[in-house]
Amino acid sequence: MSFYSASFKDSIPRINITSTRWLSASDMKSIILSVKEEGYSSDDVYNVIGVNWKAVPRKSLVSKRESTAPGFKVSKERVTAMVCANACGTHSLPLLVIGISKKLHCFKNVSCLPTLYKTQKSAWRNSALFSE
Repeated sequence: MSFYSASFKDSIPRINITSTRWLSASDMKSIILSVKEEGYSSDDVYNVIGVNWKAVPRKSLVSKRESTAPGFKVSKERVTAMVCANACGTHSLPLLVIGISKKLHCFKNVSCLPTLYKTQKSAWRNSALFSE
């Protein structure tokens, strides 16, 4: 390894900008085992996937002398699309779009959207929105 590559690696570390926790494979195994032990069928088990538009990156490269990424401004525009279906694929819920604005300017002349649209302060999904 040359001096240049060693010093370059040491001077640009990765930092976490957000703190998102992902389920590991062992977490999923324990969830599947508990579902089987409770006697649920694949018709009763649902999976929800959220797609975030304009989500911030989880990591960034910065110099050792800096603690944050300079010039990094978090966008306030945020939309989450939520897709949900049961494990065997026989039932799916309608697409749910979660935004920040109560009235979207782009849809001011549209009387009926083809999806469900809900508002929430952070545009993230939560149990209250899901139970509606």
